[in-house]
Amino acid sequence: MSDLDRLVLNNFPYPIATLYHRLRQAPTPEKRVVLAIRIFEHLVRYLALIVVCDYLETGDEEVRDQGFTDLLLRELPKPPSIGAWVSILFAGIEAFGGQRAPFFLKELFDLCWDANQSPPQPRQDVRSRFHRLAMERSYFAHGAPPDDEAEWQAEETRILPQVLDLLGLLRFIARYNPIQVTGKGADTFQYTLWKGQQVATLEAPLPRCKLHPGHFYLTRDLRAFLRLDPLIVPEEMSGMGLYDGFSQTRAAYLAVEKLSTAEIALAATSAPVSPTVFVCYSRVDWPDYVRPLVDRLRAEGVAVWIDQRLLEGGQDWLDEINAALERCAVMVLCVSPEALASRYVKMEYRYFVDENKPIIPLICRETHLPAELRRIQFLPYADLDRLVEHLQKL
Repeated sequence: MSDLDRLVLNNFPYPIATLYHRLRQAPTPEKRVVLAIRIFEHLVRYLALIVVCDYLETGDEEVRDQGFTDLLLRELPKPPSIGAWVSILFAGIEAFGGQRAPFFLKELFDLCWDANQSPPQPRQDVRSRFHRLAMERSYFAHGAPPDDEAEWQAEETRILPQVLDLLGLLRFIARYNPIQVTGKGADTFQYTLWKGQQVATLEAPLPRCKLHPGHFYLTRDLRAFLRLDPLIVPEEMSGMGLYDGFSQTRAAYLAVEKLSTAEIALAATSAPVSPTVFVCYSRVDWPDYVRPLVDRLRAEGVAVWIDQRLLEGGQDWLDEINAALERCAVMVLCVSPEALASRYVKMEYRYFVDENKPIIPLICRETHLPAELRRIQFLPYADLDRLVEHLQKL
């Protein structure tokens, strides 16, 4: 057993530690891949919820970011996808604007902000690790599963090291304790510690801050406390429930904690931004199909993003793709046999599927469509006028 194994099993939050135990006991590559992805999902959600709670608990005079507030209003009322959770996590970190003092998870701040620059700048390499795994998860969730043991082993060889690397990068999580306050006395309080594979009931002296019985908190050394309710709450089956979606009433309550009624109305009626179109394609289709398409769209005033890696190369292409996938509102998928055989094309359009973003398959050359695309209305390449008209209405 490695040092990382012991750290995660004994000191990470209960949901992650128990999944990690199952991962180490899993007898097949298939089960290990599935559990590794579930660990990533829980890890992203756990961190994102902590950052959201930190933002909501911090006073407006210290932290105020309308863009992040709008993101919460847009994403939290519905069950966010894994890509949306990654966006919430990093938008929340950046909402603190390089201010370390009010940020609860100091180590996460140090990991994600480069303090050697003035003013501090976000570290894009950390974000890219999360985005790579989010893309892997989307590819895995929406594609055909591997056919045999050898293919599952290949998936494990690619995915598992990324998850272990992320756990190692976030090992500071072990220093913080998720607790549920169960009772209070004159000088002490009782709590349940949800850490590692065992759940313990303990008692400690009352802190100076006010604690509410029944609520979850994140604490370090039982001196500093961050209230996690209502995003992490008691759950009947597993004991510790992570947020997965609000009813309209509960979502409104969350918004009111940070926003005034006027600001909520302003966020809901902000002027729409013209969407950028992500053009997904195979390099072999560039001269005859993709370049004329891009030229036509731009001539018609449609904002277009294309994967320049296929044309120019470059070291940071994956980070650029991740950012574009997150930013772009609609995808035009240039369909051809080579495109649908490309792993990167599949990862890109499956990311859109996972995010519930619209995809328009444009048939450049006839080929057999996979099941995940057959339910989507497609257009023949000869019908570019209709495509332009549709995109201009978005």
